[in-house]
Amino acid sequence: MVLLDKDKSSIKLPIRQKQWFEKVASLREMLRKNFLEIIFKPEDIFTDLDLLYRNAPTILNFILPEFMSLENLDLSQNLYLKSPVTHYILKSTQKFQALVRGEKENFQDLLYLHRLAQREFGPLAAGTVGVNEAQIQELEEIINQLRKNRPLFDAFVKAFIFQDIGRNPQLRERYSQHINPADLSQAGAFFIEQEQMAKRYGLNKKGEEYLSFLVKYHGFMHHTLRGELPLAALSEVLEPKDKELLDALFLFSLIMLSAIREDLVIEDLARRMFRVRQMCHEIIDGKVTLEDQLKRIYLERGKIFFAMQKHQISGLSHAGGLEAYMNSLNLDMETDEEGLAKSGRMILAMERFFCLRGIRYVRFSDIANFIVKVPLKFIYKKRGFSSIGYPTFEREIFEAFRLYNTLQNLNEGVRHFIFETLSEDRVRIFGYEKVSGYLSYENQIKLLLIGLLGCERIRARDGSCYLNFLPMSGKIDKRYEAVNNFLNLLPLEKIWDNKQQLNQFFRAKTGILLKKENFPNVLSIDFRERIDVEQKVAYMKTINNLEQLKNYFYYSLRSLRKYPFN
Repeated sequence: MVLLDKDKSSIKLPIRQKQWFEKVASLREMLRKNFLEIIFKPEDIFTDLDLLYRNAPTILNFILPEFMSLENLDLSQNLYLKSPVTHYILKSTQKFQALVRGEKENFQDLLYLHRLAQREFGPLAAGTVGVNEAQIQELEEIINQLRKNRPLFDAFVKAFIFQDIGRNPQLRERYSQHINPADLSQAGAFFIEQEQMAKRYGLNKKGEEYLSFLVKYHGFMHHTLRGELPLAALSEVLEPKDKELLDALFLFSLIMLSAIREDLVIEDLARRMFRVRQMCHEIIDGKVTLEDQLKRIYLERGKIFFAMQKHQISGLSHAGGLEAYMNSLNLDMETDEEGLAKSGRMILAMERFFCLRGIRYVRFSDIANFIVKVPLKFIYKKRGFSSIGYPTFEREIFEAFRLYNTLQNLNEGVRHFIFETLSEDRVRIFGYEKVSGYLSYENQIKLLLIGLLGCERIRARDGSCYLNFLPMSGKIDKRYEAVNNFLNLLPLEKIWDNKQQLNQFFRAKTGILLKKENFPNVLSIDFRERIDVEQKVAYMKTINNLEQLKNYFYYSLRSLRKYPFN
């Protein structure tokens, strides 16, 4: 087939052979078209894909080369995704097929979720901690509603296959100068447009718009729950003002999270996602605005902070906990609303920092109650969790409390800068959770501060900066001792007060490195050790003299032995 694509003047083939090639090409295209008509049927999409994947991968590569290109990717940068990307995509199609068929029992791994329930609530626990039956019923209703919008539903089905096309190594290399290296979803939407994938897979213009939107924002909910995106970023997915498209994205996000790992979407988290969906519907309907909703959240958090301060000053206990004490105060009369909102914005930024660190279920109100000596079991009971056991909540609240104390001990200017930056859509952060998990509490904040200061340096006035920790996250599990040592020797005051130090991070060859990417508003943060083994190996390959090679080799061994880290 390649021969037919060559310049006809440069290759002379017999007419009969050309006709034969053309017939083969026509037959291949007909076969591919027939396969595609079958393989995207929602009732059997997983069954067909799985059979081809296990028994005829060559045929699947012929039909869906973009899918098979994701088979053997390096996932060392990823915290949650451990199995091949193709396995995760197949798992998501399995869950989608279960909803289409109405097979609730196949939507989740019930045995795994039952064991998780026993781990959370004890060996006598019955049932599971996954998405409950009523929630699954609502998901099935969303599916049935989406099926009435044919262009959207067709794009929705195909989005499961192309959701991670942004990871495709060949396309990333081809378009390296045009994609955001931090945001795989943005890259995926760009590839779909540039490679005309929608047209190749039978979507019309409207279907192409739907497919690009779903791929571009398929990880949006995941990033928001992890604190990588602020709640204010919801304005992007609300911009089309299309409730059906929003429902498709919501369903896509929930299935995606559950497919990555069953315990990423448990009943309590699913309930939170449904609340976000309801809020978005109300915003699209014009009942409220996103700004009003954010202000309401700020005021709620601000009142809790104010009540905690008053409680600590008065020293009085209250049987109902901090919320009951707060309700006994006439906060709206005594406190300036603007001041409450400002404090609440800072508190929400702190909660975003907790999410960045992997703390999903603790709010500031829990810490405030803990500070004013409300019994921890009472705090847990008041939260009314369905799928989170007391030991997990206790572990998270102690972790959050240690982070809270570390933040409170910071220089006030540093703390306010971090919170103000995180409270708005000024920075979007990728890969921080894995990196920070290997660092001490103080070093977690130092590293984040370096990144936020660097973002302020490069950020355009009207856009968000993407702070990319992914280069470091791919190596942190082997290099965390060296990273901690480097940050231990770097006083926080030097980072904050000395602008020359920030310039050094941009120019440095070793240690913490800041790199402004070609794509606008993207800053990558990496770590390189003083001894670069890869560079030494590359240099040795250039040496032709045996004696020189031997001397350099032994010199390198001596220097490595003196280095304190493996």
